[in-house]
Amino acid sequence: MPGQIVLTAGYAGSRSSHILNFGNNINTSSPNACAGGPDPVAGYTLGCGPGGAYIPLAYPNFPYSTIYSINDFGRAHYNSLQIKAETKSARYGLYALIGYSYSRTYDSGFSDGLSTPIGAPDFPLPGYQKLDWALSQINLNNSFTASIIYDLPFGKGKKFGNSWNNVTNALLGNWQVTVIEKITSGFPVFIIDSNPDSGPT
Repeated sequence: MPGQIVLTAGYAGSRSSHILNFGNNINTSSPNACAGGPDPVAGYTLGCGPGGAYIPLAYPNFPYSTIYSINDFGRAHYNSLQIKAETKSARYGLYALIGYSYSRTYDSGFSDGLSTPIGAPDFPLPGYQKLDWALSQINLNNSFTASIIYDLPFGKGKKFGNSWNNVTNALLGNWQVTVIEKITSGFPVFIIDSNPDSGPT
């Protein structure tokens, strides 16, 4: 391109599957609103058993125990557009590199780093493996990086100081100024419920 600029654009992406997930608490009852539950609501069926029936704790002998099922149904997708512009001018002693990426990362509810399990703790919700498919905790939509190196015009072979002796040139010549700037958008902010037990209230 004009100005001795080299422009590069490309796509980068990845697909991951069978990722180990810190899974659901399998020792939960279905919602209280199911028929036969502590607080039945007529017509309510989400997460209920056959015919909208209430399902007690899977392990009633351990009413206050959390039993996690760790499974390999985790998935993740990453897609990005990456653009890079680069130029180098020997005449002005200037080198510049600018990069920008626009990306989207989705996953099926990995741990948020605070030992928080994935959502949808009640069962048997239909398709619960897919309920947490959304933007990942590591999603960064925008990432911009700029790097500029400027050769100061002092020293032998430069505009100033070409006649310096070796000692002066070693101390004052051939210096560079470097600037690096990095700007990214923020990570998603999640609202996480604590432990929505569905036992009697």
